Amino acid sequence: LEMIQINPMILKYADDSLKKDEVLVEEAIKRNLDSMEFAHDDLKSDEKYITKILKINGDLLQYAEKSLRAKESVVLTAITVTGHSLKYADEALR
Repeated sequence: LEMIQINPMILKYADDSLKKDEVLVEEAIKRNLDSMEFAHDDLKSDEKYITKILKINGDLLQYAEKSLRAKESVVLTAITVTGHSLKYADEALR
């Protein structure tokens, strides 16, 4: 956790077990949104987790699994927080 606080992009080099750690990944994205790119796919496809982190910043929608970017409730959470995040939604919802 200490290394994530110093450099959240270090998540890129972390073991998969750390990339699946919800608390660790959330800490990283609070410091640098782009660190979500390196989160495990399990987190990117977890609707509950994605909905939670979208409340931090709707732009995190870009890292959600494609099926979640097509889900109206998920997209609505994102655009409520960050209106321009609609650009990351599935084309059918734009």
